[in-house]
Amino acid sequence: MNGPTLNGNLSGGIVKIRLARYAGFCMGVKRALELVLKEAGTSKMPTFTYGPIIHNNQVLEVLKKRGIKVLKERGVKGGSVVIRAHGVPPKTKEDLLNKGYKVVDGTCPRVLGVQALARRYSAKGRDVVIVGEKDHPEVIGIVGHTNNKAMVINSEEEVEGLIGLNNPVVIAQTTQDRDRFWKIVQRLRNSYPELEAHETICNATKLRQDEIKRLSFQSDLVLVIGDRNSGNTRRLFEISKKINPNTFMVETEKEIKAEWFRGVKVVAVSAGASTPNWMIMRVLRRLEEISGKSESLASRTLRGVVRALFCTGLLPSMGLFGMVITSVVLMDLARHLRYPTAIGLLYYAMVVMARFMDKDSHSYNDPYISSFLERYKGVVIATGWISGILGTFLTGVVFPLSHLGIALLLLVVVASYKFRKGFSKIFDFPGIRSIGEAVIWTILSGPFLLFLYEKNETLPIVSITLFCLNLGLLRSLILDVLHLQGDLIIGQKSLSVKLGDKRVNRYILYLLISCLLILVIAGALGLFSTVSFALTFALVGIFLCYISYTKRWVMIPSRVEILLESMFLFMGYISYIWDRLISNNSWSW
Repeated sequence: MNGPTLNGNLSGGIVKIRLARYAGFCMGVKRALELVLKEAGTSKMPTFTYGPIIHNNQVLEVLKKRGIKVLKERGVKGGSVVIRAHGVPPKTKEDLLNKGYKVVDGTCPRVLGVQALARRYSAKGRDVVIVGEKDHPEVIGIVGHTNNKAMVINSEEEVEGLIGLNNPVVIAQTTQDRDRFWKIVQRLRNSYPELEAHETICNATKLRQDEIKRLSFQSDLVLVIGDRNSGNTRRLFEISKKINPNTFMVETEKEIKAEWFRGVKVVAVSAGASTPNWMIMRVLRRLEEISGKSESLASRTLRGVVRALFCTGLLPSMGLFGMVITSVVLMDLARHLRYPTAIGLLYYAMVVMARFMDKDSHSYNDPYISSFLERYKGVVIATGWISGILGTFLTGVVFPLSHLGIALLLLVVVASYKFRKGFSKIFDFPGIRSIGEAVIWTILSGPFLLFLYEKNETLPIVSITLFCLNLGLLRSLILDVLHLQGDLIIGQKSLSVKLGDKRVNRYILYLLISCLLILVIAGALGLFSTVSFALTFALVGIFLCYISYTKRWVMIPSRVEILLESMFLFMGYISYIWDRLISNNSWSW
């Protein structure tokens, strides 16, 4: 199954832009990058990497700005040294420890497995043959684990130079071309029929290579994104080029030329294991710019409106607006649209402030948001302040708690100037952004309304509070996952960074189940109105949003975020329609 498809027009023809499902960071690269960024964020000593942590100049520049440098001066003492995913020979690690460095091993677990395999067979006196690039760091590391006895070849022609091998065993560099590996093995078996071969090419590499072959056959043009120093990126390019001569490798979107796409209807996009998401997003945006020159006015307008709603923060505010309507219907409160409107306006002001506070993270998660905010900075800030003033005023008119609106606005102002006012330690506490956002969203989405009506029924109050809290935490955790790469790069200590993938996935599942149980049980007991059963469909929608990202059905985080926020608006729509048509209730301002 291929990744998501985008439709547009290139040079007058309909185009499908097929994004490979397995494009971008692999597990090993992601793990090594997480380790070095976490080490830099927690260690009081200088942080170095042993060699470039990743074969991507753009990422290395970002790390350099964070003070993370490649260890070049061996005489320097003191500091943490992170071993990159390629691994190193045992002697190198030993030397670093002897020189007083703290060593953080970021070797990919799959590479560790290959090292162990080579070490075991070499210790038994067998000749180890590695199919790979002799000067590649990973291969150098594997050879080191055989006491430098292993032999390295990278072509069928080199097989002839291997004479008198003792019970040989063949392994592969984890990013090798599978076809090349088995051709070399077959050639070796002509001389050594009992040859033992282990295809130690990692599964991510296999999936990428199989996928690029399919895409190359199915597309008119193929773009491979990645640094030219990256071996796995070069191999993807080479595999595609053999099948589809109309294949180009680019490092950034600036290298793309519009003339490549004349007469092209289907474009495939893949990326190496060391290519960050933001580089892929920039290339996709560039392709959309080219396609948009011939796109219909209606299509361009619709896309522009959706992006504006999302980038400004209007869509999240509309989502909270829908959630407040849901709470009103669930609790059977007075049906007045001024309540969700006041809260929606107030929340929009907060989201606008948050957008600019997280602008560094946005530049890595989705560069389009960053460029949009830069381009329309004045307009967005102005609408945010106007919305905040109107929301605070309306809060004071319709609620007896006008000071809550003012307090929330002041909180945002304090947060936006945290570094200048000395609050950084508070705001740098792990997960504070995620938890704080969830708490504010929770208070505004339901429990805030209870103060207005002075509800005294304990069970309904507890039920709606727990439901909104679980939903707020669920939303924050999913957003954290979508923003993970940008948060890591800028050193943001979000919950997903702190907890890790497995624990976050588990907690998201628990929160979804909790929300579902609360809706069903509270509805069955009469604590919520009957719309609670219909709302379970919206929860399924939220689950599908998250699964679509983790399963790589939708790879662009901002699109998943748009779908997620739309689910809360959808909840409000379900509640409103149910309330009008099923319960026959009317709404007023």
